[in-house]
Amino acid sequence: MAVDKSVAILDIMTSGDPVVSGLYPRRMGKSLFLGLLQDFLAVVATIPYKERRSTYKKYVIYEEDRTFFRNNMSRYPVFKLDLK
Repeated sequence: MAVDKSVAILDIMTSGDPVVSGLYPRRMGKSLFLGLLQDFLAVVATIPYKERRSTYKKYVIYEEDRTFFRNNMSRYPVFKLDLK
């Protein structure tokens, strides 16, 4: 079973809070969600923009607010820091 957490991107980006903290138990999809967030926001990605855009058309974030989707997908520099 898959859970679509893409609408959380919309919630985070429109909340207006300068800091967002996600504290969840082990194996609750934190890394998976951060990967989704990185893929959605990053200007530079391994997959071309058109292919990524077509992938996101099946997610809730595309249907929820298309203006937000157009204005924010692939618009930000993203830095990934792995503390392992």
